[in-house]
Amino acid sequence: MSSPRRALTLLEVLVALAVLILILATAFPARRSSLAAVSAARELGAAKDQLVALRSYASDNRDRIIPSAPHWVWTHQPLNRYSLFPPNPWNPSQRLGGNETRLWPMHLIGRGYLQPHAIVLDRTTRAVFESRSHLSYPAAIGLFTFESTSRGGAYVMHPSLGMNAVYVGGGYCFGAFRGQGPSITSPPDLYSGYGNPTPAPNPRVSGGQFYVQSFAAIKRPSQLIIYASARGGDVLHGGAYWGYGQTLPNWGTIRPGYFAVLPPTVSPYGRGGYSLHYTLANAWNPSNTFNPAALPGTWGMMDMRHENRAVTVTADGFEWQGRPYKSLSAIARAITGTRWNGWVFFGLKNHRGRT
Repeated sequence: MSSPRRALTLLEVLVALAVLILILATAFPARRSSLAAVSAARELGAAKDQLVALRSYASDNRDRIIPSAPHWVWTHQPLNRYSLFPPNPWNPSQRLGGNETRLWPMHLIGRGYLQPHAIVLDRTTRAVFESRSHLSYPAAIGLFTFESTSRGGAYVMHPSLGMNAVYVGGGYCFGAFRGQGPSITSPPDLYSGYGNPTPAPNPRVSGGQFYVQSFAAIKRPSQLIIYASARGGDVLHGGAYWGYGQTLPNWGTIRPGYFAVLPPTVSPYGRGGYSLHYTLANAWNPSNTFNPAALPGTWGMMDMRHENRAVTVTADGFEWQGRPYKSLSAIARAITGTRWNGWVFFGLKNHRGRT
């Protein structure tokens, strides 16, 4: 004969609920932390890929780093020996020369060093960009360009990782390239109003050579950030490509990506003609506490989206949770506690650049 079941007492029910709440309270933060680590690891792998692409470009171009924002005369007609007119990645038969070529991403994806989807990592953001028009329109004889409302404009303006726009490669809107000569007025008058296209060192009156244009010129590679997690207002709402860096992307839908990150202290800013004096601007908010609700320009468009940390890659290594590492394999070992090939762990694929 079976014994009657004993009903649970109120105390036992409360104890069981307390244990369940404790388990959930410890599990959810751990899960969030794990998901954040996976997201950061994925972005770190993409950062490595971008650094390899940047080095491949330099290797194919006499060690010259692609500028974060090239000078006007290299990206527009009239044609000159320094022109930078990459193929259209969505229609390789076209050459681009205009809005999108004034920023670094198109020079890497247009020439095949990176694929468009490899620089915009957030799937929701990428789906929004893919829904936009892929069509280009004639910009000059034999050249095409993209509107800021297009897919091309979105990919160029919002890579997940922004470039150190002031100090790496040089940026036309960040005080660089003022050693370009004045307009050529003697025949043939091809460059009147554009300036001499011949690259020249930045003059002392314009701040001197404060930016590096080759990897060989980097004196402290472990201290120079090349790429970092970035964010900025959607180019769709920013007029003419946010002034190609002259206007802080502080309104509209904030996207998890922007082509540039700026240093925390005041730095050279603005574009100008031959040998003009430089201006300092754009210091970060003095607070060290990141607030994702604040305007992107508050922290120089850097985005601490991984548990209040940003993914950063230097010229010769990486940072993971605030510590420097020389390789992805070293980071993979720190994460797992066992030996791993970093390229395998982060799911990276070998790629070859094409000229």
